[in-house]
Amino acid sequence: MARLDVTQLRDRMFGLTYGEVAAAVFASPLAEDQAADPADVVRAGLGAVSGDDRAAWRARWQELVAAQRFGQSRQVRRAAAAEYHRLWGGRFNRVHRTAERFWRQHGTWLDATQAA
Repeated sequence: MARLDVTQLRDRMFGLTYGEVAAAVFASPLAEDQAADPADVVRAGLGAVSGDDRAAWRARWQELVAAQRFGQSRQVRRAAAAEYHRLWGGRFNRVHRTAERFWRQHGTWLDATQAA
């Protein structure tokens, strides 16, 4: 993937949904570093993986959540839960804590993009 400049990253950060931020944190090599600035983690994630890949992850996560809750049988719900857990690999709480820190520190997505 081609490297992005700061302006492109700022433009990409504007208007992101919470799920898109979580996917960017998930993709970021800085996601495991709880001392890192959440905005840096989001920027690194946006630059590390294409938007199409992040969208595909989010769609798969949403599909698995729907199967867990509304699956035809207990076996389908259990299989979806196991696959969801495997995909996240124990990172779910860390990713969402970082996304929440980003939200609390920057107030709104617009404020965060202006700070970038």
